[in-house]
Amino acid sequence: MRTAALRIALFLACGGFVTAQDGEPQEPPVPPGDISVELESPPRSEVVLDTDTSQPEEAPAIDAPENLIEEPPLPDESPSASGKFQEQPQGLSLYARQGYDSNVFTSYTDPSGSLYSNLGGALEYETASPRLDMVGSLTAGLTYYYSIPYYQYEFNGAFSLRLAYRPNARWTLTLVTSTSYLPQPDLATPGATNQYNGSFIYSTTTLGANYLWSRKVATETKYNFTPVYYFDQAYNDQQGRVEQTFGQSIQWLVNPKTKLLLEYRANPVTYFSAPLDNFGQFALVGMDQVFNPRAKGDARLGVEQRFYNSENDNRSYLGPFAEFNVSYEYKKFSVLTANLRYGTEASGIGGSATRDTFRLGLGVVHGVTPKLSFSASVNYQNNYYNEFDKNVTYPDFTENVIQFSLGANFQWSKLVGLELGYTYTNDSAPEFIAPALAYERNMAFVGIRISY
Repeated sequence: MRTAALRIALFLACGGFVTAQDGEPQEPPVPPGDISVELESPPRSEVVLDTDTSQPEEAPAIDAPENLIEEPPLPDESPSASGKFQEQPQGLSLYARQGYDSNVFTSYTDPSGSLYSNLGGALEYETASPRLDMVGSLTAGLTYYYSIPYYQYEFNGAFSLRLAYRPNARWTLTLVTSTSYLPQPDLATPGATNQYNGSFIYSTTTLGANYLWSRKVATETKYNFTPVYYFDQAYNDQQGRVEQTFGQSIQWLVNPKTKLLLEYRANPVTYFSAPLDNFGQFALVGMDQVFNPRAKGDARLGVEQRFYNSENDNRSYLGPFAEFNVSYEYKKFSVLTANLRYGTEASGIGGSATRDTFRLGLGVVHGVTPKLSFSASVNYQNNYYNEFDKNVTYPDFTENVIQFSLGANFQWSKLVGLELGYTYTNDSAPEFIAPALAYERNMAFVGIRISY
């Protein structure tokens, strides 16, 4: 009986039936020191290259549960009954980097380049019990630019927390939250600006409740709250906003490795000042698939409908929505990833509520030895702008953004690692709007990381 209970807890904790969905928030954006919704505004679908190319963990094997509806026994002497946790060692890492940025302010003409020094660190903590799992992290960094007298210091920071609580074998309650302070644009976050517009805060919190009705059928209810605030008041008046998403899905476990689902989402978006409020809804079908212990994927496909307020040129939008994610650990310490997404997201420019965005990302981390690894990624965005305030005279136009990243990591010793990275970004747009959007940027660094 106890063996079955442990298998049940592991099965639910690893997402055997409650797997990550399109609506779950992603990890917080990586601060610029690391060159590295869908229940929030749509989730990111880029392959984000974190130049800390530490080897990934091996994918765990998936065992079928013996009885999904059996209540796990919790005698008084069990860890959960006594309130004791099985603590895992917390992790602390510090890094120092020296690099060069060719276009700090993402300018179309007269870019400002500079050497920079970057210091930062991360604290991670993980603990687990038969009923509760918790993972938290706190990161911070400081960047000094040598060649820009009026803009010498940059600070970034992020906090994230994931909780999963299982009061019994049928219920799983989740909290996933992250808040980031970012001084530079983050291309991996849908709805955030692709250009430099000063520092901003991006926060997202999702509450979820999954109920297992039988061995095959479950329902999941989610609510997401995502505020975006820019410290540049003029830009915040244009793009500062709060996005909310309410989601309900019904899930069918075909077998322990395959899950099918139907999902509905409602997505009201409220701007602080700009007359760009809109309301979206989604009808989706999806599948989560574990192909083998090293390969897995998920897919969401459906229809998105969006309504705009009376100040918008177009009063409504109806179009397809799609998202696909696949990962494959092709050898130890080596993984391939691919992501694709199409749908609307906040435009990131003044006078425009949304844009139609296609995102494609490919990435690889290749472990040559347990100590040496290399990484590469390419991310592409095609943004179509055709939803404008009536006071805006822009014609419809398309923006293309492509980003290449390369990285390497050598674990010198158990505590010390050496790393280097390079990222190239190109944002192209029509001539009439190019000064506001288009730019080219090169970033490179070498660094050392100490981990405890």
